[in-house]
Amino acid sequence: MAATLAAASPRPQPARVAATRRAGREPTPSSSSSSSHSSGYNTFDIIRSPSNARDVRARFRVKGEPDAPSKEEIGWNAPPGIPPNAWSVRMHVLADVIGDDAGVVADVGCGHGLLAIGLSTGGRCVKAIAIDASAPEVEAASANARKARAFCGGDACALNVDVRLGNGAEALNVADATNVIVVAGVGAKTMINILEAAALGGDGPGASVERLVLNPPAKDAEAIRRWLMDSSRRNARGPSVWVIDDERLVVENEQLHVVVAARRATATPQEEVDAASASGSGSGSARPDLADVVIGPVLRASSPEESPLLGCYLGQRLEWTVDARDAAAAAARRARDAIDVPTRLVEIRAFVRWEEAGKPENTSEEWRAAEFAAAREDLELEIISGASLNDIRRRFDAETAGDGDDGDAKIRASADDVARWTREARRLNDAVNVIWAALGYHRTSSAVDAARRQIT
Repeated sequence: MAATLAAASPRPQPARVAATRRAGREPTPSSSSSSSHSSGYNTFDIIRSPSNARDVRARFRVKGEPDAPSKEEIGWNAPPGIPPNAWSVRMHVLADVIGDDAGVVADVGCGHGLLAIGLSTGGRCVKAIAIDASAPEVEAASANARKARAFCGGDACALNVDVRLGNGAEALNVADATNVIVVAGVGAKTMINILEAAALGGDGPGASVERLVLNPPAKDAEAIRRWLMDSSRRNARGPSVWVIDDERLVVENEQLHVVVAARRATATPQEEVDAASASGSGSGSARPDLADVVIGPVLRASSPEESPLLGCYLGQRLEWTVDARDAAAAAARRARDAIDVPTRLVEIRAFVRWEEAGKPENTSEEWRAAEFAAAREDLELEIISGASLNDIRRRFDAETAGDGDDGDAKIRASADDVARWTREARRLNDAVNVIWAALGYHRTSSAVDAARRQIT
């Protein structure tokens, strides 16, 4: 397993997540640490949209806290030609994940171009290609490259940076022989569009790429992992599978960032899984489990000392996922409430459910009420999927009604919308359970580690 940046002196896990408790929802992590150690990351600010309950956004702010890892912990030094105050901790971590001897690196969406310049002057790559779709950004990157060259010794400088104006990876060509693509600071949708435009699995400019280093917003990391792990995606070179081999958490300017790195799979998905299991990472299944997608295959296997910010990430991920789940479930519920299914059909469906459960005896009133509600939901979902009440009656061998039998089963939202909200609510509920379990385990591990340090 690729470890995260090692701390010079271990810091304890965050002890508290500031979150709103609401009736009927999971408890949120509370301040329960009795350790004498104090945490530097214990206040989280969730930003919500007041206008639309479904438009919940978590910016993953770490309010009032310094950048992390600290410069002392990572032995921070700005590369030659980069002003020290311009080379941030996040760029340092990105460069560290890219590694040494990276070959040809393309920074797509380069902005000011400092990462590409720092990779080149720091000797981490043979060539850096800095691409941006904004002409002013390209001009700024070019100016920074000229300053870096002058600072490092003019024409004798080892700087090899090619700054290009272009629409993402479309500015690359086969002759570049790009080895690494870096995409940082954009949302999941834009990032995936950039990666797909690179034709990573075909004969295009991305054919030579063997490594991806991605820095999406923290809330978008799940979507990026899901895209990377999608083994059903095929191309001219066969299954386009990417194996996540490094993940880091970084705080910069009070924002929590996720860095995800992946290498191109060189074997079948199952062979990759076997290799990952032997090295201590991975889920042990050719199909990644939910924890790999939601938390990350490397992060979920990290100890509190390997990833001191993991508790922060899990706490905020939990809060955001609960809100998103509740919003999706509420939208689906409002739509289903508009469907009036005859009680007689619900009773028949509840009886069928009882038979399917093995005809249990001595059931409680609560159990029967829950089964009746579940039977009603089953029928509502059938109607949402396009079945009519007479279709359901015929399936139950019940007497059908005349014309207009569906007049009391009108759907106010589209069937596709309701089905999507329902699926999303169920998926997010599974994610909530996974995150909650991981957070509990991580906080327990932190308390044990803190106690062990006190004893020793």
